[in-house]
Formats: sequence, structure tokens, C-alpha cells
Amino acid sequence: MTIFAFNSLLAAVIAAFLGIYILYRNPRGVLNWLFCLFCSVGAYASFAEFQLRLAESATAAQFWLKASSLGVCFSIPLEVHFMLAFAERKRLLAKWWVYFLLYAPALMFALFQMTGVIALKPVEVYWGWTYDAAPENLADVLFEIWAIASIPFAVYLCLRYYLRTTDRIKRRQALYLLIGFSLATIMSFATEFSPSREIPELTAFGFVLESTFVWYAIRRYGLFSLTPATAADKIIATMADAVILIDPKGKIATVNRALLELLGYEEKELIGQPVEMILAEETRSKFTEVYLGQILMAGSIRDTETAFETKDGTRIPISLSGSVMQDEHGVEQGVVCVGHDLTNRKQAEQQLRAMLLEKEALLMEVHHRVKNNLQVISSLLKFQSNYVTDERTLRMFDESQGRIRSIALVHEKLYRSLDLARVDSAEYIRDLVVQLFRLYHIPPTDVALEMDVDGVMLDLDTAIPCGLIINELVSNALKHAFSGGREGKVRVGFQSQDDRLVLAVSDDGVGFPDDLDYRSTRSMGLQLVNTLVEQLEGTLGVNSTEKGTVFRITFAQPQREVSSRYGN
Repeated sequence: MTIFAFNSLLAAVIAAFLGIYILYRNPRGVLNWLFCLFCSVGAYASFAEFQLRLAESATAAQFWLKASSLGVCFSIPLEVHFMLAFAERKRLLAKWWVYFLLYAPALMFALFQMTGVIALKPVEVYWGWTYDAAPENLADVLFEIWAIASIPFAVYLCLRYYLRTTDRIKRRQALYLLIGFSLATIMSFATEFSPSREIPELTAFGFVLESTFVWYAIRRYGLFSLTPATAADKIIATMADAVILIDPKGKIATVNRALLELLGYEEKELIGQPVEMILAEETRSKFTEVYLGQILMAGSIRDTETAFETKDGTRIPISLSGSVMQDEHGVEQGVVCVGHDLTNRKQAEQQLRAMLLEKEALLMEVHHRVKNNLQVISSLLKFQSNYVTDERTLRMFDESQGRIRSIALVHEKLYRSLDLARVDSAEYIRDLVVQLFRLYHIPPTDVALEMDVDGVMLDLDTAIPCGLIINELVSNALKHAFSGGREGKVRVGFQSQDDRLVLAVSDDGVGFPDDLDYRSTRSMGLQLVNTLVEQLEGTLGVNSTEKGTVFRITFAQPQREVSSRYGN
């Protein structure tokens, strides 16, 4: 075994090991898979070259020469493909014709070599078997042109990425890849395309040198590993929200796919442009003067409403968050902003607002019609009472009208209120009591009215029973407490005490008869009061003396449900 055959075998072993190791570091990485395939093809080609060197006859040499053609031809497009991926040429790799241009010529030239269209003649020299192309073979000339154009293009991609990237780690990775691939290219071109066969082919040896630099880039700078920077890039690229990186000059440095899809731009149209380009006209000055200033001073902003403008001029509402980006030395490198599209939320809010307005209008109409219907019933009772001659029956008609008016007043207050589910207790009780004084034609000089009512918001289930209780108790005081032209005072109180409500109706009139039990009286008014107190799950206390009577009702303050504004 010559040193040159051993070099080919060593290159095959190193290529196979390096490919497996790189794939093991990150089995999901596209770069890892591409370089693993490149190493696998290189290992196959180096092993075939090893067998070619040790061939015992021209026939055996011809077999291994043709067998190596697959590895030689496909290593070239795999190298270019890998460099396109490493240099982040995503737009190119998204085109189907790029893959056709990469791999179709490789397949064609491999078939040419295996079928003899490119006639490679085995030649035995001092380092073993090699090959020589037939003179004036057009297919071989085309192959050489293709190889000479493709391999330097891969090196150029790496060099351009090295010069343009601002990431320190990626720049170092690109440098060692550039050195390794350049040395391998120079050694391959200097020996493979030499007109003289005095110098052995050193492509395999060049691969060993290239592997050394790749190995160093792996160990020192994490090449092919899933680094935090790589993970961050992947996360940003796949985020559903729009991401923009703004450089210190206020120009767009990077955007993700979500922003491009949202605004309808191509990446090349935005990179390097002022950030105002994507902002709605009315928000541009505020963004640069206020929002960016807040980010730089406070370090970040959260959920600030602004608006973007698409390529066709459509305005898109955005919830914007941003923070300052710094390098490892604390130097500001720019501002990263994340924008969440509020279009669907705004549309939902508008639909909900329209539905609420429609429901409010419907409830207002319901309260209005209920009030009108109750007034119609009251009018019918009034009309019917004109045909009643019995004083007791006539009094029952009047009391029924008073109860209906107290209920109708609740619906009137709801109809005129901004809150269609609750009434203000202070306004409702005041109007109700004043209405009762007018109904009974009580001059303020005879019976004075004192009111101490807190402004508590009451729903229908509370306001109507309270109104009926007040109607009965105040009516009872006005009819019975001040008989015989006696002067006095009626007091109505309604207070909130912790989580309880206290309703008090009192007078300084003659008081209850001693033999009257308010819990089991035959009076319909007091029976109604007891029933309504039970409905409120409250307690009723009565204190009656010669100096007057006090009714005190205590019940729990109702907890307002979220839906109570609109009822159930």
C-alpha cells in the first residue's frame, strides 16, 4: 500500500466519521443533513479512489474508476447546496429550478462517466492507478467547465457571507469553512486538472485538511450545533406575530416572514429602508418621537396600540411591544419590535358593540312598552272606579292603582337610565314618595317629608319589591298616622351597611293599635309587605308607640352579575 492509497483510505474514514458526528449533534438541522450527505459522498469517492490505487489490473481499475464517478459528480452540487443553506440564501432555495440546476448536471455527468460517454482511461503510474481523459472529448470538457464554475461559486458564497454577516460567531464559522473549502479547492484544481500525471491527485488529502478546519469550527464556535442564536432565529422565523429589527439609524435590519405576509412586501423591499415605510401615516411621527424614545429610555414598551400600512395602503391596527438589543458588551445594537395584528379583535369589538347597541335599543323598547301597558291598566282601573259607589271597594281600586304606578315608575327609570338593568335608589325612592304625597293631596305644612337615601344601584328583582314596600308603608302612614288633622313627619331612609341594605319608613303619628299584629293582619297592604320581605330574604322589624311607628327591613345587597345589564 502506497502513502497515496493510505491517504485516500484515511480521507474515507474521516469523512464517514465526520458526517455521522455532525448529524448526531443536531439530527433535525438542515445544515447537518446536507454536510452529512456531502461527507458520505466524499467518503464513498475516497474509498473508491483507495480501491483504484490498489487495483491489480486495468479491468479492476476501470471498474473502480466508473464506481467513483457517482461520488465525484454529486459532491460538487452538495457542496454548493450546503453553502447556499449556510449563507442563508432562503429565497434561492425556495425555487425548484435551483435544485434542477444543482443536481441534473451531476446525474448527467455521472451517467456519462459510467456509460463511457466521458471516456476515462485507467493509467498505472508510480503511485498506483489513476485516469486520463480521451483527447478532444466534448462531454469531458463540459464536465470540467461545470466543475470549475460550481466549486469556486460555493467558495464565493462562503466569502460573501463572511464579509456581510454581523454576527460574531457566524462570522468565525464562515472564516474556517472558507479556509477549509478554499484549500481543498486549490489542491483539487491543481492536481485533478493538471495536464501532466507526474503529480498524484490530492483531492482526498485536501478533504482531510478541510475536515480539520471544519472540526475546529465545530469545537470552538459550535458549528452545526443548535445554539441559542440559531434557536432564536428559528423562533423568530416561525412566529405568527410580525417581528422587525431596527438598527440604531432607524432603518429596518431584519424582518420575519409573518411581517412580509402581513404587509405584502418582499424582504429586499424593506431591508435598509426607514421604519416609517411600514407605519400608517398618522402614527409615523409618534412612533419615532415617542415610542422609540420610550424604548431607549425605559428599555422596553408593551402592548402599545399603533398601526402599520400595507404595500397597497391598507391600514392595519397593531399592538406593539419592543425592547433594546445589546451586544455582550452592553452596546446598543438596535431595537426589536413585535407587532400583533389587532384586525380580528377590532372587528369583533365592532360587532359586539353593534350587538350591544341593538340589545340596548330592544330593552329600552321593552321597558317603554311595559311602562305604557301598566299605565293603560292603571287608567282602566281609574275608569272602572267611576262606576263604584262603595267606599271600601273604591279604596281598593285606588290602592291597586298606586301599586301599579310604583312598578311602572321602575320601568320608566330603567328606560331613561344609561344602565338598562338597574335603577338609582335615591332618584327612584324620592320620585315615588313625592308621587304618593301628591296623590293623597298632603300639603308639606301638615305632614313634612324627610329622606335619607343612599344612591345604590338596584336591579329589577330588588327595585320592584322595595318600591311596593315603600308604597304600602308610606300610603299607610299618610292615611292612618295623621288622622283628625294632626300634623307630623314621615321619614324614609335607605342605606347600604357593609353587604346589607336597610330600608326604614317611620312616622311620628298615632302609632299602631295595641291589638294589631302586623305579621297576621287581615290588611292586604301589610300582608303584601310581609310577602315582599320574604321574597327579598330579609327581616322585618316594627316598633310602634304613641310617638309613632318605625318599619325597618334589612336584606342582603344583591351581587351584580356580568350579564345583569342586559337581563337573562
